[in-house]
Amino acid sequence: MDEKQIIAMLWNREEDGIKALQDQYAAKLKMLAGHFVSAQDAEECMNDVLLAVWDSIPPNRPDNLFAYSARICRNKALNMIRSMERQKRKAEVVELSNELQNIIPDKVEQESLLTELINEFLEKERAQDRYLFVHRYWFGESIEELCGQTGYGASRIKSSLFRMRKRLKNYLEGRYRI
Repeated sequence: MDEKQIIAMLWNREEDGIKALQDQYAAKLKMLAGHFVSAQDAEECMNDVLLAVWDSIPPNRPDNLFAYSARICRNKALNMIRSMERQKRKAEVVELSNELQNIIPDKVEQESLLTELINEFLEKERAQDRYLFVHRYWFGESIEELCGQTGYGASRIKSSLFRMRKRLKNYLEGRYRI
């Protein structure tokens, strides 16, 4: 079943749409959440994503159901980490936020502008650098995972990401208040 059919089923409030969404994307979404939280929390996050997608379609009608679901999943996982930190529970803290904290402000008042600027920046980057950046900072993949996927060494990936963060900071400085 393709995405358009699943979206149509969700739009028409057919419960089979949730089942189809789960069948098609559950494994990918659990893996995405698993980059941020434990396996048990990733399962809970997946269930929260299914409910959130069900509640948000309609009124939203996404063009890309996986990207839409992945964004919800990532945000749910990050919210779980914040919740655990607030409750002083031990959570696996991912160094991703530390790597980007000097570039992107904590409270983004103009989120759509920032998103647009980052997308423009990424469009100008080489495909391999863009791949590393998106998989590291959006999907939360580890350096080791990126090494396995690309065949590059860890130092090369770290250097590329460091240089990209520096270029992104320079790019944003003239266009966005950091």
